[in-house]
Amino acid sequence: MLIFIVFILVACFFYLLGKPKQCCDCVDQIDVETIAYILKSMACSLEQIATRFAPNPAVEFIIQFGTKKGDYSMFDNQNVTATLVPGNDAAGNPGTMPTFDAPPSWTSSGLVVLTPSADGLSCNLKASGIGTSTISVSASVGGVAISAQGTLTILAGAATSLTMSFGTPVNN
Repeated sequence: MLIFIVFILVACFFYLLGKPKQCCDCVDQIDVETIAYILKSMACSLEQIATRFAPNPAVEFIIQFGTKKGDYSMFDNQNVTATLVPGNDAAGNPGTMPTFDAPPSWTSSGLVVLTPSADGLSCNLKASGIGTSTISVSASVGGVAISAQGTLTILAGAATSLTMSFGTPVNN
């Protein structure tokens, strides 16, 4: 697609010159103002094309736990880094990471210790109990609030010791 666009722009360049495409020695006969005008026109066209094909910023984002998007489970002696990834744009197409007004804010419903990164794009979640915790992220993009949620289930880890219990004694 890009090659086709460049081809069209080159063809337009020679068309604006009013010279055939085979003419290479005629460039020195053209004044500097004409060349500047043609190059500015081409730059404007390229900018319009780039703007048209550039993805739009996401209007939603997703929490990714480690390498997995969506809900996540881990043991009570573990931690995981959660990362924000862009969701869809307003048209429902994959978006790009928006520029936030301030770093996103991370919260949990409990059972984890949160350590967000300085830019707020990721957060380390360290288990501090057993159960289910809702992890929430909120941010603002151009004054518009956007948020994401994910569920983190914290499971009991494998036993590291054994205990013994005795029943009630009975006569022989």
